Amino acid sequence: MRNPFELIADLYDYQYQYYRWFVHRRILFSEMTLDSLKQDFRFNIFENKDYENIGSLVKQTTLIGFGTGLGFAPMKYLSLTELKKKTMRQALPAAFGVIALCTGVGLAYGAIVNATANYRGKKNDSKNHVVAALATFPAMGVYAKTNKIKWGLMNSVVAAGFLAYLKYTYSGKFYGISPDKQPSSVANSVFPSHYKPN
Repeated sequence: MRNPFELIADLYDYQYQYYRWFVHRRILFSEMTLDSLKQDFRFNIFENKDYENIGSLVKQTTLIGFGTGLGFAPMKYLSLTELKKKTMRQALPAAFGVIALCTGVGLAYGAIVNATANYRGKKNDSKNHVVAALATFPAMGVYAKTNKIKWGLMNSVVAAGFLAYLKYTYSGKFYGISPDKQPSSVANSVFPSHYKPN
C-alpha cells in the first residue's frame, strides 16, 4: 500500500501535466476537430476504471459540477432578489458562489475517486465513489438555513448511496455478469439467444 502523500503528489503532477497539454496543444494550437470535441465532452464517469485516466475523470466530474452550478445559480439569484428582496449587488456574488462550490465539489470528487482507488491497491468498485461522496457532498450543507452539518451529512449519504448504486449497476454485477464484458455481451448474457432488445 502506497504512502498517501505520494498519491497526492502523483495526482497533482498528473493533473498539472494533463491541463498543461490540454491548454497548450488543444486550445493554443487549435488541435481540435468536431469529433475530438464530442469525445472531450462525453459524460460517463464510470466508463474507465477508477484508478486509470485521472485527467478524463476529473475533467468530466468538474464539468458536471460546473453545469450543475449553472443550473442552480439562477434559482439562487431569483430566490434572493424576488423572495428576500435583495439587491442585484447582494444576490450576484451568492449566485457565482453556487457555481464555484459545485465546480469545486466536482473537481474534488473525481480526484478523490482516483486517489481512493489507487490507495486501495487499484480497486475499481463502488466504495471509491462512496468515499468521494462522503468527503465532498457535505459542502452542500452551507445552503441549509439551519442544521447545516446535519443536512450536509444527509446530502452526502444520499449521494453516496446513489452514486454507489450507479457504479454497481454499470459494472454489470447487478445482472450477475462479468464487469469486463462489453454492452453487446451484456445483452447476450441477460436476454435469451432468440430475443434481442430494441
